Amino acid sequence: GGTPVRLTYASTADYPYDFTTDDQQVLFGSGRNAPAKSVRFPSPGLFSNLYTIPVKGGRPILVSAAGAEEARYSNDGSKIVFEDRKGYEDNLRKHHTSGVTRDIWIYDVENNTYEQISSFKGENREPVFSADAGTIYFLNERDSTQNLYSISASGENEKQLTKFKDFPVRHLSI
Repeated sequence: GGTPVRLTYASTADYPYDFTTDDQQVLFGSGRNAPAKSVRFPSPGLFSNLYTIPVKGGRPILVSAAGAEEARYSNDGSKIVFEDRKGYEDNLRKHHTSGVTRDIWIYDVENNTYEQISSFKGENREPVFSADAGTIYFLNERDSTQNLYSISASGENEKQLTKFKDFPVRHLSI
């Protein structure tokens, strides 16, 4: 409870995704201030960079300019799992396959490295880590309706966990 505190003041939309493991900062996505070395063309409404900001307010710090959305920390804070964004497509479009479909990635915070986890040519959405960070849960349309899947953090042993036929799973949290 208490009085809300405004943390960000950019003219672009800011999307909160997670807290750091010590609960002292918020991890959020924003189209603001892409680094000059970024390979993406500037589009504040399309591509998000990841930032952290103290929960009491302060200056946002860039974490990654990889076009990451729906980002979540592992419980130890050493990794961030996210879906990438390569271009524009309606979030709720069903059966989408193209060069801009989203994939699941893991960002190793300490080593500043990225590893692609998913390989399905359609949408892979809203990843979250298991408590031990050994498994990633995510949404996928491999069976023609968006359902819940799991895959090991090394990108192996993908399993379908739900089998809804008529209505897709729309959002995932843990």
